[in-house]
Amino acid sequence: MASQDFSGIRKDLILYISSALILGFAFSFAFQAGWLNWDDSYQVFENPDVTAFTFANIGKIFTGYVVGMYQPVTTLLFSLEYALWGNAPVPYHIVSLLLHFLVVLAFGSVISRFTNQPMVRMGAILLFAIHPVVAEPVMWISSRSTLIFSLFYLISVKQYLKIADGKNNKWTYVWLYLTAILAMGSKATAITLPVTLVLIDIFLYPKRLRTFHLEKLPLLAFSVVFGLIAINSRGTWPSLTTDLENSYSLFHALLLSGDAVMMGLMNIVAPFFLNPYVSYPAAEMGILPHLILTVVAAAFLFTGLFLRKRTPELLFAYLFFLLNIALTLPVLFISRQFIADRYLYLPAGVMWFAILVSLSRIPGKNIQRYLPWATGILAICFLFVTREQAKIRTDSISLWTNVIEKGDAKAQVYLLRADAFLDAGSPHEALDDYRAALELDPQNYLTYINRAFLRNQLGDYGGALSDYGMALKLNPEFAKAWDARGTILLNMQETEKALKHFEKALELEPQNPEFLHHAGLGYSILKNYEKASQILKDATLLNPENPQYFLDLGNALFYLNEYGKAVEAYTRSISLNESAEACFFRGYTYSKLEDYEKACADMQKAHQKGHPKAKNYVEQWCQ
Repeated sequence: MASQDFSGIRKDLILYISSALILGFAFSFAFQAGWLNWDDSYQVFENPDVTAFTFANIGKIFTGYVVGMYQPVTTLLFSLEYALWGNAPVPYHIVSLLLHFLVVLAFGSVISRFTNQPMVRMGAILLFAIHPVVAEPVMWISSRSTLIFSLFYLISVKQYLKIADGKNNKWTYVWLYLTAILAMGSKATAITLPVTLVLIDIFLYPKRLRTFHLEKLPLLAFSVVFGLIAINSRGTWPSLTTDLENSYSLFHALLLSGDAVMMGLMNIVAPFFLNPYVSYPAAEMGILPHLILTVVAAAFLFTGLFLRKRTPELLFAYLFFLLNIALTLPVLFISRQFIADRYLYLPAGVMWFAILVSLSRIPGKNIQRYLPWATGILAICFLFVTREQAKIRTDSISLWTNVIEKGDAKAQVYLLRADAFLDAGSPHEALDDYRAALELDPQNYLTYINRAFLRNQLGDYGGALSDYGMALKLNPEFAKAWDARGTILLNMQETEKALKHFEKALELEPQNPEFLHHAGLGYSILKNYEKASQILKDATLLNPENPQYFLDLGNALFYLNEYGKAVEAYTRSISLNESAEACFFRGYTYSKLEDYEKACADMQKAHQKGHPKAKNYVEQWCQ
């Protein structure tokens, strides 16, 4: 018996070491991957709760939301990592890969309870480890929550199996509830855990259904609490799907759900044509295609029910798959994506385990002989597809280019690639993508805003004015567009036109200090220093931490010959930012007050900081 146990441990050790090596090959691109411009900034390196690892921020993590989600465990891990290695992306990818390996270990531990066939177990572990859908949660840092919740989810299931088998102790319950809370605190999908345990009872422990077991009550309570939090969190992030939500009726959304189920199932069974970003079908397509796929999805369910005695594992896997993607289906929730690989992470492993178990039960020696070979060939295919899926996620340009090349990309994809081109220093390629996005969605005023901003940076002022004008036709209440257009006109020395734009912006947002500042500059150019000083003073009251506001206020006061007040404004500007310009102007103002000692000191500072005119005054006043 001891030798058999040692043999089993040795086989497991070989299996997991082999899996680790294979994973290293499949995800070797992780060691050179960067951030993706797809929530990574919001979730990690631009998230103030992450970038400062303090007790106060830990409290915020557990009481706040990130990009419309409540996932404090995931965010806490990000915060700890940021404290260790900052915004260097590669360590985050390595942690994700390690987490996936831990999930594979947990998955292997759980399925060992459901089969005594080593080859089936080994095949299922291998196929899950390198299934192409795992590339998204491993390579996309913002999808880390899928890995963390899956790990704790599987550990919870393992504890429940111990309880059901009567092999538990008092610590088993502690681990069951603790890991359940950690799973639900990592991702909302984990609230399905109590239902999963009921499914396990139905298929593995039917006798437990005859009596009520109290251990599920706390789990159900956890699910309700975290579910309500998840519903509330959705409204905290600006919706990107309002138009979609308004495009589909409830019946249409129900049929779309059937379509999504079939697409998800195909991506699990035959994951050779994955699309990293599947957009919603146009509402104009009608309902017939979705109706057909919904009927097929229902047919699979009824077939599984009919054959439940022969292949109960397949029915369990299908129900588990439906349960895990239910919260993402259009009938309940319109998200940015129609279907996503990360939704299929655990269901893919469970489904392939069920397929292998069902195939192993087919009578005949040929099946037993060829099943391991077929599994091995399939694993090799998965390996190279997964490697390719990992490669396209190494950077944002590669990711969005892959989506576009697959066809039917929506405007949002072109906008994301445009942002990636800008980050890479390729503005002209970004302009091409803005043009493509506007061809697909000419009513999106924000695209005009983004292109106008870029055109202005490139010196195409006419194009920028035109784009801001189009944006204002689509949304005349967008105050920042009025201000931005006014700023361009100001730079083009069309000051009176610019002021009309600033006044319109201030009608919409009268308390915006930036708009006030720009208007103040306009009045200064027109030499209406009285008006300029009044407006600039209002700007400094609204934002007393901006040194430029005080500098420009000082200039307006100087031209009004209010030198004492001008010195006060310059002094405040210098206290915020000791710039060469502020030192120069204060020094010059001191000369008007005939305080040449202070004038000399300021001019020396201005000269040291590189002001081109300061040297002459140093020579004049510092002798």
